[in-house]
Amino acid sequence: MNGSVKRVVATAIIVLLCAGAFIAGFLSPQRTRGVETARYMSENVEVVSISKDSYEIADDGTVLIFLSYRLRNTGDEALCVSVGGIFRTEKAAGFLEEELLIADEPYVLEPGEDTWISVVLSGRNGANPTMPDRLPPDPYVVECDSSAAA
Repeated sequence: MNGSVKRVVATAIIVLLCAGAFIAGFLSPQRTRGVETARYMSENVEVVSISKDSYEIADDGTVLIFLSYRLRNTGDEALCVSVGGIFRTEKAAGFLEEELLIADEPYVLEPGEDTWISVVLSGRNGANPTMPDRLPPDPYVVECDSSAAA
């Protein structure tokens, strides 16, 4: 009986440790911090599609992510926009140090037309040299001053 009691106690301890680790995962600061970059879209721009083409890491730790965006200006006037992506998964996996990357140059979208643009987003590599295999990032599109595109 003494051996079976030890097994029951050891099993109970293992179950409690596993349950504690599971609960701690839900209460971790990553989940409870509540401050995340929100998906942001201009109300006059529709993101028709995004494709993640490729990426490369330079010797200095700069990550270049190549994306293609298909955007539609639903307004009545030409718009100047800045385009970016929200990379929560890549940051959580240690591939990127930042969550939000924005392209350096603005783009002009003509009214009522689809515009294809190739975007290069630049960030800093974290501890992981391999980008997680997943869908493209959440879009981040902000209207800018039209003189910025001149």
